[in-house]
Amino acid sequence: MKKILIIYTEMIIGGATSALLSLLHSLDYEKYSVDLQLYSNGGIRQGEIPKEVHILPEADPYTHGFWQKAAGKLLSPCYIGAKVRAVWQKSVKKRPLSAVQVMTCQAAKAGQKAQKSYDTAVSFLEFWPLYYLAFQVEAKRKVSWIHIDYKKSTLSVSLDEEAFAQCDKIVLVSKQCLDNFRELCPKFAGKAVWTENIVSPGLIRRAAGKAQPELPGKASPDVIRLVTVSRVDFSHKGLDRGIEAFRRLKEEGLAGRFQWVVIGDGDDLEAFQEMISENGLESLIFPLGMKPEPLPYLKQADAFFLPSRYEGKPISVSEAQILGVPPLVCAYESAREQIWDGIDGLVFENSGKGVYEGLRRLAEQPEILSALGENLLKRDFADREAIEAIDRIIGGTS
Repeated sequence: MKKILIIYTEMIIGGATSALLSLLHSLDYEKYSVDLQLYSNGGIRQGEIPKEVHILPEADPYTHGFWQKAAGKLLSPCYIGAKVRAVWQKSVKKRPLSAVQVMTCQAAKAGQKAQKSYDTAVSFLEFWPLYYLAFQVEAKRKVSWIHIDYKKSTLSVSLDEEAFAQCDKIVLVSKQCLDNFRELCPKFAGKAVWTENIVSPGLIRRAAGKAQPELPGKASPDVIRLVTVSRVDFSHKGLDRGIEAFRRLKEEGLAGRFQWVVIGDGDDLEAFQEMISENGLESLIFPLGMKPEPLPYLKQADAFFLPSRYEGKPISVSEAQILGVPPLVCAYESAREQIWDGIDGLVFENSGKGVYEGLRRLAEQPEILSALGENLLKRDFADREAIEAIDRIIGGTS
């Protein structure tokens, strides 16, 4: 039986977590003995991990009380040096995600090494999982799973080259993400492959059926109810573009044809709420914050709305499609790998203008959504090829 280690941050709400759970539920536990290393244990979705998976003690090197944690950081020259470099990346070079790279790499290097060796070790996310895999794990085969588009996200490939040099395989979740990675980092092009994440229709439908919460606002056959499940992060998820589109539609008397429910929190949640108030959109846009079970809300939507500026290959889009909810997205790099525009979803031009024009078209032609939903219900979402490809990667035969 092969010994497998999978490394992740925390079992919180999010697309990568959903992909990880689908992966864990698809593995053959007669072939694999699986350990799961999390940076922090106790996330809201940790109870969904299969019982066959052995969850290791959390790896957070600063897991003590507040004062011990603060003292541990302040007395560490490595931590202070990383903090200075992170401030430089964020404030001077204007690369906030590179600052995250610096600090999470420091956290990984400050942690303890894995207590045993493995046949295959997999970091199932960028940032800390990648660095922990590279610097703290002994394994015959190391696989880095990258869910983000390095080119569009402004992540620094150069900051990750030391870690990638330790990996035998680098998995990107879309063809376009793979092409962009190879362009930015040709020295590791031979290690890089493209494999889609597994999305389990059964898990998603069961999760969506756990509850029947009421969406805020007034239900009406004349109103299109949009639901967004995402982190509230303007630079990435583009929710500010949604507000601007609603503002313009309001000026034209068309905003009332929509209600928009946003599930998630993030650094820009307060600013998002302020924008809603400043534009007088409180009766149309409803930020609900984080919900432990977002899929029951999504199931009731007429459309899933994701105005992101960039993405890897978001699981939330696949979740919506499985539930028969047409996705409305901007043309991020892999959008047309996920969506047949006009068949099972709509792909808007990736700009504020594109979001506005796409919603305006729907306001004038709401019947489009019915046809998209009918097409989704005819699709078979059981991706057996992806399951087989991932099994080969985990098993070390690919």
